[in-house]
Amino acid sequence: MPDALPLFTAVDLARLYNFPAAAPGQTVGIILLGGGLKAKATCFETYFDRLGLPLPEITVVPVGGAQNRPAPYASMARLLMGLQAGSVGAPAAGLGAPPPTHTGGHAHLQRRQHRDLHLHRHPGFVAPMGAEPVDALTVAWTLEGIMDVELIGAMAPGAALRIYVADGGDGVDLGQVDRALSLALDAAIDDGVSVINASLGYPEAAKESWRRSESALKRAWQAGIPVCCASGNDGSTASTGLSGPSLGVQFPASSPWSLAVGGTRLERDETGALVGEHTWNEQQLGARYGSGGGFSRQFNRPLWQLGLQRCIGGRRGVPDVAANASFSTGCWLWLQPEGGKGPQGINTTSTGTSAAAATWSALLSRLRGALGGAPLRADQLYKAAARAALRSDLPGTNSTSSEIPDFVASAGWDPCTGLGAPDGEALYLALGGQPGGAQKAHDEGDACG
Repeated sequence: MPDALPLFTAVDLARLYNFPAAAPGQTVGIILLGGGLKAKATCFETYFDRLGLPLPEITVVPVGGAQNRPAPYASMARLLMGLQAGSVGAPAAGLGAPPPTHTGGHAHLQRRQHRDLHLHRHPGFVAPMGAEPVDALTVAWTLEGIMDVELIGAMAPGAALRIYVADGGDGVDLGQVDRALSLALDAAIDDGVSVINASLGYPEAAKESWRRSESALKRAWQAGIPVCCASGNDGSTASTGLSGPSLGVQFPASSPWSLAVGGTRLERDETGALVGEHTWNEQQLGARYGSGGGFSRQFNRPLWQLGLQRCIGGRRGVPDVAANASFSTGCWLWLQPEGGKGPQGINTTSTGTSAAAATWSALLSRLRGALGGAPLRADQLYKAAARAALRSDLPGTNSTSSEIPDFVASAGWDPCTGLGAPDGEALYLALGGQPGGAQKAHDEGDACG
């Protein structure tokens, strides 16, 4: 554990985004399609204690016969330390891409399967040579869960966290993924959670591939439960499952019933104050990453996107909104061996649009609490008052391949950052909150900084 808090934490991020005060009684559902978590993990106790925050109530809920199988610390540490030491090769294709035509060892297959897990240090986890005995997907999903718990728990203190673990297999069989995702969504809806976080992404493929999940997402919409989905880290070049790079977006972010969350890069001055924000697009670890965005091949444009100047054609535009996703401005995270004490552990940071989705999950949890539990859906953010509460001028592009055209961000909705990044207090007022009815996050967080 560090002697002093690192420069930038999730508490700081909530303050920069002007989150309204946390309200009791909210529950955030977090979906994992593999791995698992220990509810009373030592790393969580240390992390929240260091931030001066209470440990959230964490419940792990296996669904559909899945097992809660957290990866051991040693396997996760080898992966992270390999990234930090630069001993890991750059990622190649997406989680849902077909298996490689040649099998140059298990590590090669792992590299082909991890780009879309949107995890910690680097949004596409790749496995260093010899990083077993646990399969890389178990490691990656466990790390994803740790990031989601630490970010959401810190930005929405007081919210209960329910971790729904379903078996998505190797991520290649989209039928199995569809079944697992729908089971997790249905379980969260049945439990009456306030918000669902789904930091995952797969090729759109045929619309029929996602029949069950699409039905569950619509059910969440009808119940007024927002489902925050990562838009992906491949910019305008989604992992479509097609041969070679191509324009595309990822599911479930491409579903009109989800809240698709893209990525930004923060710009802060020497005091830590926010002085600018840009579309996320950067070169790291031998690859280029950027805010996933574009237009669906499978889903029609919903009514609330009609009339948007940059949303052309008849297809669903992605993303809806955005938040911090950059390597350079990631929030501090902590990984620690079970039962470990003292300084033993690893400092790492949040990265990718899964971190951005977790940020919006925390914000919407606070908003639902501050608004008395009122339903929240993506279409409400497209109304004029709410759009005015979002910062849409986030310059940049989201191209990650020289072979594919990029999209350019502009004021208003665009296929890089959607409607923009949040001002939580302004959004609270735009959605019907009363002036003075929600204390700002920077007031409540002063003791944590």
